[in-house]
Amino acid sequence: MMTNLKNKEIKQVQRNLEHNLKDKLLADPSEKNFQEAYDEIHTFFMDNDNVESLYSTDLTWFSQIFVELSGTQNKVLDIGSGNGKLAIAMAKRGNTVSGLDVSKIAIQKSQELNKKIAPDIKVEFKNGDARNLPFENESFDYITSQDLIEHISEDDFKIHLSEVYRVLKPGGRYMFWTPSELRGGSSLGLHLKEYTIYEIDKIIGNTKFKYSWFDLRFYKIKIKIKINQSFMLPVILYERLLSKIIKFLPEKINHVLVPRLLFQLKK
Repeated sequence: MMTNLKNKEIKQVQRNLEHNLKDKLLADPSEKNFQEAYDEIHTFFMDNDNVESLYSTDLTWFSQIFVELSGTQNKVLDIGSGNGKLAIAMAKRGNTVSGLDVSKIAIQKSQELNKKIAPDIKVEFKNGDARNLPFENESFDYITSQDLIEHISEDDFKIHLSEVYRVLKPGGRYMFWTPSELRGGSSLGLHLKEYTIYEIDKIIGNTKFKYSWFDLRFYKIKIKIKINQSFMLPVILYERLLSKIIKFLPEKINHVLVPRLLFQLKK
């Protein structure tokens, strides 16, 4: 009982912290404020025994898709690299990999993990902003991000996409994962903007990218569905219908019905 009470108290402190940081970032979304905010979040988790989940070295099942599509002998960038586990996994396939994160604490943790689990593989981890990538034009064959774009505003997401386009080589790909607005993510308040497939489609439609969407609802039973941009209308209409009735459906059913947001963009 005491453990449950303590966990609830920690969650409430986390919720308050995330909402306060969100207000701060909405008022002034400078790189300095983002760095301080995410350093503070990392410090909070480390101080409250959440390190195991936050810094787990286990790849999620959908992370394996990122690793698989990264290929080999490519130059790869992972944006919002966290503890570095995805970047390291892609480097193990023979890729030259850089990891970028706005948090200095995350960079420190990723460098420590690199030395611990893959000392013979060198991944370059850099501190930096997803809206102002510190790399030369046409530097990368493949770029990834997981749980990144929901942490910046929609306007900054558009800036981020232009930066990704700039640093990708011709024919290069950008794969990103973000939680669906219909499902929600694990944040208790720090997500600045969650999206639907319709919204992502509209935003990418105003860029030079072409995209494919991965339907992950059947991936665990080895059914891979990849739909190109020109065939997305039925998916968008399905999602928009679902958004009108989702509040009447049990949560377990929602998790089955709601399409996840995994996109691959091509320059």
